[in-house]
Amino acid sequence: MDKTKFYIDLSKINSFHDPQSQTTNKNFSTTQKLSNNELEIEIQYSDHITEEQMNAILSSKKFNDYIRKIDLESVLIRNIKILNVYMFGKNVGFIGLEVDCSLKTHLDKKLPGYVFIRGKSVGIFVLINNQFMVLTRQFRIPVGKFMLEIPAGMLDESGDFCGVAAKELEEEIGVKINQKELIYLTSMYPSCGGSDEEIIFYSLNLKMEPHEIEELKNKTFGEENSHEIITLKILELNYENIMQTKDAKLITAAFAAQNQLGLNIPDK
Repeated sequence: MDKTKFYIDLSKINSFHDPQSQTTNKNFSTTQKLSNNELEIEIQYSDHITEEQMNAILSSKKFNDYIRKIDLESVLIRNIKILNVYMFGKNVGFIGLEVDCSLKTHLDKKLPGYVFIRGKSVGIFVLINNQFMVLTRQFRIPVGKFMLEIPAGMLDESGDFCGVAAKELEEEIGVKINQKELIYLTSMYPSCGGSDEEIIFYSLNLKMEPHEIEELKNKTFGEENSHEIITLKILELNYENIMQTKDAKLITAAFAAQNQLGLNIPDK
């Protein structure tokens, strides 16, 4: 277990002016203790980010998880600029960072440093009688169209993967389960060139009668306060249906289930 501690000294808050910017930025230093050595990391943030939001960022699990997992034996961090934050109410949703850094073996070259902080999330590969897949259909603005996907959701501050998975299943497909029914499959970084997001995958096989399957088809769900409109789609389990969705989560989870659980996936 990583026992690295992340210390924040709010007494060091001050302001400075970047001559290349038309706005005044704010900055302060934080201290991370690693291998009995203290490393100062300068954190800068734009003036459109409030002090309340900044405190929320610095105390959020996703930001601290990101800081703690940086391999400081390999990389030199000069400073971190917090460019923007998207709040989910009072909770931190997404954070945009610019990290000024270089490999210690090539200090004269800066690494690409933009980071979209999403944190960890869970994806659940839901099957019915090991013959059908339960997918969600919702409009995804980043790709500009409806997508078929496995149920998924971002990890909350509790860090409880199974608890979040069970909550997502109830919200997105209306199924209440015992967390012990979830089978861990694998985890992956879907876009490590730009985001820290790590998805943890679970599998769940529901036992249902034909009439229960019919009742589940085309039902609409979505958490009341999340503005999600989700329609369920039940598809036969086969390679063709999996690949045509273009959902990386589904593709990863299906092949992990095939490899680890011996799931039989027909071609069509």
